[in-house]
Amino acid sequence: MFVGLSGQIEELKNFVYSLRGRINKILSIDYFGTVSRIRVSIHVLGMGVNIIDVGLLEAIDVLLDNLDMGPRLMPHEVSILLDDIVRVSRIINMLEDMNRFIMRIRSLKAEIEKSIIDFGESKSILRILNDTEESLIALIRQEDILQRYVNDPNLWETRRNSIDRVLNEINRKLSRIRHAIGISPVEIPQAKIVGGVLLFGSDIGKYLLRKILGAKTKIIIFTQSIHNFIVRFGGRRTRILPVLEEKVREGVDVWVFSRHPLNMPRIPIDYIYALRRIYSMRLFRHMICWHMHMKIVVVDSETIIGSANFTGHGFRGLGEISVIIRDPTYAMVIEETYRSLSEKRHICCSSCERKNFCGSLYDLMPRILEDAIARAKRNNYLKTLVKLMSISNEITRYPSR
Repeated sequence: MFVGLSGQIEELKNFVYSLRGRINKILSIDYFGTVSRIRVSIHVLGMGVNIIDVGLLEAIDVLLDNLDMGPRLMPHEVSILLDDIVRVSRIINMLEDMNRFIMRIRSLKAEIEKSIIDFGESKSILRILNDTEESLIALIRQEDILQRYVNDPNLWETRRNSIDRVLNEINRKLSRIRHAIGISPVEIPQAKIVGGVLLFGSDIGKYLLRKILGAKTKIIIFTQSIHNFIVRFGGRRTRILPVLEEKVREGVDVWVFSRHPLNMPRIPIDYIYALRRIYSMRLFRHMICWHMHMKIVVVDSETIIGSANFTGHGFRGLGEISVIIRDPTYAMVIEETYRSLSEKRHICCSSCERKNFCGSLYDLMPRILEDAIARAKRNNYLKTLVKLMSISNEITRYPSR
């Protein structure tokens, strides 16, 4: 029997549950109708090892059944199970990549079409964008071709790199044009502000918690730092990160953008503890920006902008203010801001000299800890050093993705 996996079973189940939520999100998009018909080869463990071809959602059920066997799994079965989880995750990543490309293309097309200046190349750029979008949607809608990409992830890797190069080149052209003609890349919509517009102090935290608990589709958080602080609701006393993790399991997208921990005074250990949990649970989409100083939370179609970080003090501090914007147009603008910063195509990124320090938390966390440990040694922060080394040893169980 293999017992080494038992301590990680729940974490693996949480990850697989998050995959189910992501699949459902994909299936809700109109041009992904064929996804429900593609087949995935998956192993059924237990009495021997059998391979079956099932749909993506059925594959999730099989993975969860296999995980329920827990410590009874033999070492070779554990290896097979982990390979299956990784394979299903890669398929979902591929489908999400396709959708992100389509959304990115449409955003670029909208920017060109709304431009008050015809900058000469607009027709040729639009033609390239239209052709790229049409080829992606055709790929998604042709079941046999999509199945081929599912069976061989290397095919998509090559295609993705090619599309990425084309869109990056187009964005570079648009960026040069923006700077040349001095036009802001974001059209600011007229806000429809109604009801209780301003919040102060602890009312911010109460309101945000209530909105987060009721979230149906998405939670997007921009914050300088994020802490796993205590919250109370319905007679319960828990911490905020488990609340967000539960929303992911309900099918809600949770995206976080926070500042690089080493661009802060001293070493923000509470922040790093929160990043450790996010890194180990791997349920959120979490990006790191060297300069991040925004304080914005989007819940479904509502946007809350103010001075409060996503920390205990931000939720309860007396010196904080937030404004509520109940206009889905603003929520869409903030969502696109998250995407453009993530892809380093935002106008702020074009003049940033620290882009190499920005990216996914899941890629950056080992280096963050390495540099934090070096800083702690250099400044003789002995207590902090011990904590950082403990965190570093712990996260070695979770390889970068």
